[in-house]
Amino acid sequence: QLYSEACIQWFLQGIVPLCENGSTLRAFLSTKLHCAPMRFTKKFAGAALGKSIFTRRGHLLQDKKEAFEQLEIAFLHEVLNNSD
Repeated sequence: QLYSEACIQWFLQGIVPLCENGSTLRAFLSTKLHCAPMRFTKKFAGAALGKSIFTRRGHLLQDKKEAFEQLEIAFLHEVLNNSD
């Protein structure tokens, strides 16, 4: 959950790494969290995830980038452990 929250927060701030300008939040989350876009539509009903468009406004500072990478690694480990 921390990883998804960081993805959303930094997407909306325009500083999330590895995101193309013009990407929707729904598509970005679907890619980063490895699940169907419809899952977000259901979970965040009324949040207009498809209308939130990424526009780069800057970059994460190195310490934040490293923290983001650690959150991503922890998320992927959790996904792999739960798939057994």
